[in-house]
Amino acid sequence: MSARHRRYCWIVVAGLLSVAGCKPKPTPAAASPGAARPPDSAATVAAMTRGMRQILPTSLSRSHIGVSCAVVARASEEGTHMAPPPPPLGMIYLMGTTTLYKGEIRDVSADRLEIQAPYPTSGHMKVISIQRADIQAIYLAR
Repeated sequence: MSARHRRYCWIVVAGLLSVAGCKPKPTPAAASPGAARPPDSAATVAAMTRGMRQILPTSLSRSHIGVSCAVVARASEEGTHMAPPPPPLGMIYLMGTTTLYKGEIRDVSADRLEIQAPYPTSGHMKVISIQRADIQAIYLAR
């Protein structure tokens, strides 16, 4: 290797090292200012329930079984615990302290509501039980 070639290599290496050292290191708070804040859940719920009609949670009855719905509920403090397997895509949307469930009403009782959603390829259904006390709003398909 000639002296001229070696000098060019050192210049390239020094240039790469100086460029890599010029970037300021992001602090965790400044790295993503919106990461700690949950998304605007009201706008998300409005978009996800477009074309549906809202009913009062108290007016839900067994006559609504089999109807497609979206249920807005408070996220429980211990988190959502579900038996495996995980729900199909699009059944649950977590938005901070609010959770949106989409599916079909399977069962209605005095203390809970069960909704189900099919897995796309297996034909099996995922059933999730929601406490009636946690329900904030219910939207039914028209």
